[in-house]
Formats: sequence, structure tokens, C-alpha cells
Amino acid sequence: MDVGVVRPWRFTGPDGVGYWSGLLQTGFEREVLNVDTVTIPAGEAVRNEFGAIAIGSRFPIWDAPGTSDPVIGRLTGKRVNSAANVAFLGVALENIPVGKTGRVGGLGTLCTVKSLASASLTNNNVGAYVFGSATAGAVDCDDTAAPTPGIVLGMVRQQAGAASGTQSDEMLGIEVNPH
Repeated sequence: MDVGVVRPWRFTGPDGVGYWSGLLQTGFEREVLNVDTVTIPAGEAVRNEFGAIAIGSRFPIWDAPGTSDPVIGRLTGKRVNSAANVAFLGVALENIPVGKTGRVGGLGTLCTVKSLASASLTNNNVGAYVFGSATAGAVDCDDTAAPTPGIVLGMVRQQAGAASGTQSDEMLGIEVNPH
């Protein structure tokens, strides 16, 4: 795992066609099994699915007897779909089909994330907290009050919009910092 490294990155669609390439600074990457009913598109927020751990996966138990089976700790996830979502893992770095494992940019990743349209955001300020919204697949942001613990995906580092921001009306530039 490379942490905090700026490296070449290429996003590809489900058909294998590349639709973006450039430099991306990733933080901690997680392998997440999509247990949702839809594909999690690249650039959407991913939350943990409570009570589920990927089949064939377990957390290491340090005092367990040794076995020939490797210990793999993959988490299960779903796309953001509610303002009440908690336990964010990060932002999908690739399309993650249902039942498949994909990479999610976690703590420390600098990237864009799909958001509500800039005019619909609670506010569109650098430094705002990023959290779920009532629109499936999109996040909202607010800097007027400290959020409830557990609902934060990260912090806005670049506003949505063409004038001064990400050049996209529905993408916020964020630093992923789930808490």
C-alpha cells in the first residue's frame, strides 16, 4: 500500500474504456466488497455495511493457532444513499460491480467526490464537512456546525463549480478523513 503518493491513475468504465487519466494522491486504500444492489461508480462515497464482512474474510486474531489460510480483512460497503449514513470508508477509485471487490481511497486521499449540484449544497465552502445526502450517490457539505460523530466523509478542499472550483457543478474536491 502506498500512502500519500502522487501517482498516475486511470479510471476505466465497466466496458474497459478509459475515461480519465491523470495524477491522483491516494491515502490509505481499502479493498471493499460491494454488497449493494447496484454498482458503486468511481467517484462516489462508500460507506461500511454494518454486520457484514466479506465471505472468506476475517479480522486477524493474534492468539489463534497458525493455519495455511492467509488472513484477509476486507470490509463490505455500499454507496452513500442518505443524510443519516455513518461509517464512511472513502471514495470509490474505480467502478465496483455488485458482488465484486474494488479499491476505495480512504484516509488522506485527495480526490473529487460526486455531490449535489453546487446550488443545492447546504453551503459550498472550503473547510466544510462532507457527509451523506438524501440523493443516492451524492454527498452534501456544511460548515455551520460540528457534525454528529460518525457521519463525516471528509473536508472540502475545493468548491464545486466552474468559477472557482473543480470545474464540475456536481463534484467537490475533498480530503478524505472519515470520522
